[in-house]
Amino acid sequence: MFEEYWETVSPDLVIWQWCINDLCNNSFEMDRKTVENFNIQPRPYLENEVIRMRVSRGVPFLSHHSALYRYLAPRLVRGMIGRQPSAVDIFRITEPHYQRAVAVTDAILARSKATFGSTPVLAFLAGGLHYEYVFEDLARRNDIAFTPHVDAELDRFFRAGISVSGHPSIGSHWSPEGHQAAAGIIFEALRQHYGDMLGGGDKMRPAVDVETSVIAVGERAPPMRGASPSR
Repeated sequence: MFEEYWETVSPDLVIWQWCINDLCNNSFEMDRKTVENFNIQPRPYLENEVIRMRVSRGVPFLSHHSALYRYLAPRLVRGMIGRQPSAVDIFRITEPHYQRAVAVTDAILARSKATFGSTPVLAFLAGGLHYEYVFEDLARRNDIAFTPHVDAELDRFFRAGISVSGHPSIGSHWSPEGHQAAAGIIFEALRQHYGDMLGGGDKMRPAVDVETSVIAVGERAPPMRGASPSR
């Protein structure tokens, strides 16, 4: 399915946001035990080189067919069990379940990179600085350009009095100001890795749609809702 979609899109460049929950969400074993990322939605898992749709928690039939169940069940369960992390929610890269999750994530990246072909890819991690070296290593293994320290840079904006997060703490869900700040950070990484593709020198400016996180680049980038150029 992804391969067919890719052929219809055919982009010049891919900007890939990774999140700290990706390792957990790529592993059925971890998804079954996590509290922080409790989920009852059907989700694809790569298992033995085959993609399978599975439901890690709850009642599979209702997860597939009842929107009301998908809305209520996680809220009820979280209310009963609270937010106390489980063993899989505590980051220890030496634990076997984490190593297996990293291995399957590596396989997913390899398959994706094969589909991307010669299209350049720039990845970054949103949230979880302590995970960053893991994702940077995964990017290196799969020949994906990686820009580190996005969260660290956003934290610098936060300490300067700019509300960059949509939540009380720094995280991967940004406020409109956070989206704008992230656009500038990512654009600088694009210039560093793929400046020859962008052209335009200092006249090139990114504009970001804060509702979709789409970054438009050009001397006359079209205006987007809630966006202003980031210099």
